[in-house]
Amino acid sequence: TSFLVFCLYMLMGAFGLMTFGPSVNPDALLNYDANDGLMTVARACISAAVIGSYPVMAFLGRGAIDDTIVQIGERFGKQLERNTEARRVVILLMWHFIAIGIALAT
Repeated sequence: TSFLVFCLYMLMGAFGLMTFGPSVNPDALLNYDANDGLMTVARACISAAVIGSYPVMAFLGRGAIDDTIVQIGERFGKQLERNTEARRVVILLMWHFIAIGIALAT
């Protein structure tokens, strides 16, 4: 599936470059008229995809970070419990604020 997504992105990028030439905007949706109804639907669909995928990525990332913390603790001879509520909250808060920081920095 990753290869399919890669191919679709490359195809869309190529068509965007052919349509707009060298003046193409890095945010492809900004190349189109803001009053176009079809583009409004496209923007809404992309927003829904981002909103829907963020919790899934945060859940998977939180689990990976938690497992890493437990494994590091075991290497130092500490027996840590997996998935404690306090650690989950701290990991998710860090994840959230780091994501916001990256978004604001780019």
